[in-house]
Amino acid sequence: MKERQESAALSERSAALVGAAVGACAIGACAIGVLAIRRLAARHVVIDNAEIARLTIGDLTVTRTRIDPEHASVVRPGIVDRPSPLTVDAAVDKLKAVLKAKKITLFSVVDHSGEAAKAGLAMRPTKLLIFGSPKAGTPVMLATRTAAIDLPLKILVWEDADGKAWMSYNDPEYLKDRHGIPDALLEPLKAVEGLVAQVS
Repeated sequence: MKERQESAALSERSAALVGAAVGACAIGACAIGVLAIRRLAARHVVIDNAEIARLTIGDLTVTRTRIDPEHASVVRPGIVDRPSPLTVDAAVDKLKAVLKAKKITLFSVVDHSGEAAKAGLAMRPTKLLIFGSPKAGTPVMLATRTAAIDLPLKILVWEDADGKAWMSYNDPEYLKDRHGIPDALLEPLKAVEGLVAQVS
C-alpha cells in the first residue's frame, strides 16, 4: 500500500514537473517542436526537445536534450550537433591543427565513408576523430570505470543531405549523468566544446 502511494505521488510530481517545463517553453523559453517523453528510471524522466535544459526538484530530474531543428524527428539523447561553415575534410583538418596546437593526442581518425567506399557502398563524408589525454582521462576512469566506454573523447564530422557539414559530440553533462562522474573531474571532458567552437 505504501509503495503504491509513493508511486502515485511520484507520478503526480512527474506530471506537474513536465507540465511546468512545457509551460515555460510555451511562454518563450524555447520553441517546441517534437516532444518525446520517456521514463528511464523510477525517478528520472527525459524530455527531448530543442535545447539542453535540466531541472531538478528533490530527487526528480527532468532533462531536455538538444535536437537540431534540421533533424527534429530524430531523438538522440546526450548528443550535441554544431554546424560548420567548412567542408567535412576542411573541418577535420582544422580540428587536427587545433588538437596539435593544444598538445592533445589524436589517437585515430576513422574514415567511415572511406571504408564504406572500399566496400562498394555509398556514404556521405563521415569521419570520427578520437582524441584525449591519458593524464586527464585516467582519473575519470579510475573514479568510474564505465566511463572508458565513452573515452577517449570523440567528435563526429559528417555531411547532411544538403552538403552541410556538422560536428557531433557527447554532451559532457550527459556523460556525467550516465557514468556518475564527479563534478571535480568533469572539466577535462568539456574540452570538446572549446575545440568544436573553433571550427563552428
